[in-house]
Amino acid sequence: METIIYQAGSSWDSVTGTDKNLAVALGRGGQVLWVDPPISMLRTTRLQQITRVTELLDEVGEGIVRLRTIGPPGVTRPVLRQWTKVAYHHYIRSAIKFLGLDVDGTICASPIMTFAKNVGGNRLLFVTDDWISGSDLMGFSESNIRRVLRTNATKATVVAAVTGHLGQDLSEVLGGKVVEVVPNGCNMGEPIYVQDPGFAKAALVGQLNERLDFEVLKAVADTGIHIQVAGPKTAKSVKGLLQLDSFLSRPNVHWKGVLNSEGVAALLADSNVGLTPYTDTRFNRSSFPLKTLEYVAAGVPVVATDLPASKFEPAAKVRVASNAAEFAQTVTEVSARWPTDAEREEQAKQARAHTWKDRAELLRNLLAR
Repeated sequence: METIIYQAGSSWDSVTGTDKNLAVALGRGGQVLWVDPPISMLRTTRLQQITRVTELLDEVGEGIVRLRTIGPPGVTRPVLRQWTKVAYHHYIRSAIKFLGLDVDGTICASPIMTFAKNVGGNRLLFVTDDWISGSDLMGFSESNIRRVLRTNATKATVVAAVTGHLGQDLSEVLGGKVVEVVPNGCNMGEPIYVQDPGFAKAALVGQLNERLDFEVLKAVADTGIHIQVAGPKTAKSVKGLLQLDSFLSRPNVHWKGVLNSEGVAALLADSNVGLTPYTDTRFNRSSFPLKTLEYVAAGVPVVATDLPASKFEPAAKVRVASNAAEFAQTVTEVSARWPTDAEREEQAKQARAHTWKDRAELLRNLLAR
């Protein structure tokens, strides 16, 4: 059975994103050792009492074992980075030995950790966002991210990015190195559609933070359309929090909190337009919003801001708007009628070749190359 080490950029317990979706898909066809980013040993009393790597391992899904890793207090501080890296590599090697794994390859999707030393198999560096321009957003040092990127690129068998736009930028940073593209995917479930309730309903799913264009959302809310929102509040700045709270307090905006996959599916079934309203920043231009493909897979017509990922092939029928007024007008036009079940099923077909299973196979093929 194929065994892959997945050095993730986020914890298994974090909001489900690219890393976790890919790991789940990879686990259905092989064995995955998921490696959490290091956290401070002072984070919890439990971590302070751990003495063996076996206490850091948990089975978290089909074919997936999770490895928690621990570092000193201030794991991202310059003086402690080397200590953290040594401990991180040690945990990975110890877990491989304890589990008796014969490693076929490693995928590193971490902006701050390097490939584990003395681990066999090919190596794939997977850049899931513009980590350099997003360093402040993530709370990391830009100079350290650049160093780690270059180090990992020299050790990688292949380098991949989530969008072609990001791949071009990354190639320049890495001195012209070839960068493959592995776009985000989606989950295809059994379609469920709600009958036309007689009025329009817009959906906004995903993390709620400063990446969203609140001018666009205000313009959409001003039309009076009911907006159903699902996702965690992850805004960090005072301005971002105030803008988010102002939007969510509108009488026609209904925040459902954090929903599981079934809850999101039900919300999308009860909507006739999906919103992807991101600001035009370098970070967002390089990103691939998961929500767009989620809408497409659910058969929900989409209106998005004018970013490169909005023109991705399976999103061919996505309506793109260049400013807040145009976005609100387009939402009004798209939501004027409720699509039939046949129309929704026809749109959902666009996503069938772009599932996480397809993306996992693409990663496997790149690793085996």
